[in-house]
Amino acid sequence: TVFFANRASNFIIGGGGAVDGGGTKWNNDDSRGHFLVFYSCADATVQDLSVKNSAGWTMNPKYSERLVFQRLRIEGDPKGDNHHNTDGFDPFACRDVAILDNYYSAGDDCVAVKSGDDPNTACTWASENIRINNLTCAASHGLTIGSEVSGGIRNVTFSNVHISNSGPSVRIKSKCGRGASVSDILYENITAES
Repeated sequence: TVFFANRASNFIIGGGGAVDGGGTKWNNDDSRGHFLVFYSCADATVQDLSVKNSAGWTMNPKYSERLVFQRLRIEGDPKGDNHHNTDGFDPFACRDVAILDNYYSAGDDCVAVKSGDDPNTACTWASENIRINNLTCAASHGLTIGSEVSGGIRNVTFSNVHISNSGPSVRIKSKCGRGASVSDILYENITAES
């Protein structure tokens, strides 16, 4: 993991630079970490960065609230060898999240909203009040709810999204033992091309 924050609040990560996640050396290695993980954080913003070559999920906040991810450019391996499980934005059991004005091209889920149990507190968290707006998803699996949804997911809006070079553009998925209620999901002004 390149960036990790635990129980932090009121902070910004940004500055207009570029960061290489070193994903090439982790290809096909199950021990690879995610690029950014927030755990039980609040009132945080990640903005104005270019992220390349993440080893795993790129932006992965967990059990956090009041987050903004804006003006980010997320790309896969610069040699063109995108890796499996290099999602762009994976809010897991988070609430009040804004994902705004971003670009993703790294070969897996552009956005995957997830929820579930917090192993440290034995509490089940829903993901709720998540807004995704003005997003470009190139070379991706598009917009996903799941597959982990055991805490429930509600009130998610995807708007003004362009998806290209994608398999399924919109998916709501789960596996046995990972499911719960999914409600109030809105898709508006979504364009997709293969």
